[in-house]
Amino acid sequence: MSDMHGNLEPEEHVFRDEEPSDMYEDMAKLNMLYEELCWDHDDILQFCIEGDRIVIRNRTLEED
Repeated sequence: MSDMHGNLEPEEHVFRDEEPSDMYEDMAKLNMLYEELCWDHDDILQFCIEGDRIVIRNRTLEED
């Protein structure tokens, strides 16, 4: 009997051998930053370079 739905394995099993990309790692760091600073995921952020630093400003909190 053939399986008409194909492979129903969860995606984490399909991609488990691949290394996370730099973008994935950066997004994980940004997510940790949101949690540490108690920012909402809907907050609007502004990124800028000042000298040798990247500055992240939470524009949503500045408007309050």
